Amino acid sequence: MGLTMPTRSTRNAKKAPPGVRIVRKPDGREYHYAGHYGGAPRILAEPFSDDYYRELIEKRAPAAEIPQNQVRRLIANYRTDKVPSFAPNVQKDFKRYLERIDAKWGSYAIQALAAKAFKKDVRAWRDEMKATPRAADYAMYAFKAVLQIAVREGDLIANPLEAAKVPVVRLAHSRLHLFTSGARGEALTADNACR
Repeated sequence: MGLTMPTRSTRNAKKAPPGVRIVRKPDGREYHYAGHYGGAPRILAEPFSDDYYRELIEKRAPAAEIPQNQVRRLIANYRTDKVPSFAPNVQKDFKRYLERIDAKWGSYAIQALAAKAFKKDVRAWRDEMKATPRAADYAMYAFKAVLQIAVREGDLIANPLEAAKVPVVRLAHSRLHLFTSGARGEALTADNACR
C-alpha cells in the first residue's frame, strides 16, 4: 500500500473564523470571503496571518456602521441570513431586488413601517415599476420576505405588507392563469370541489 501526499486542504485544515466562507477548488486553490453570502468581499492576505485578520476586520466594518433603527439593517440581516441558502441564480436576482429596496427604503426608520402612509407609499413605489410588472411583483415579494424575517426575529410586531396582493401564477388545465392571493384560495377550493 503506497502513501499518498496530503492535499493542500488537508495540510491547512484550519477552521475558518466565524462568518468566513472558504471555497476550495478541485485544483487545491482556496478563496476566503468575509461573509457567507454571495458577493461577500474576498480576503486577499495569506490565510490565518495577522494581515488576514486585519483585512477581515476591515471588510466587515461597513456592516457594523448600519444604524440599528433603519430598514437598511433589516435588509442586511436578510442578505446575510437568508439569501445564502438560495440557489445561485435566485441569489443574483434577490440581490438586485434588495438593492432596489435598499435604495428606496433603506433610510426609513423601522418605526415608520407601521404608519398607514407607508402602505400608500409602497403602492406608489410598485406603480413606478408598472412598465415591468413581473419585476415589480418580484420586488414586492422580496420586500415582503425581508419584513417577514424581521417579524420572526422580533424587529417588527407585524408585517405591514402581509395584506399586499402579489399575483401568483398557477398552471391549471394547461392554461396559464393569474390570480391574486385572495382569488387563488377561492379557485383552489372550486377546483377541489369539481374533483
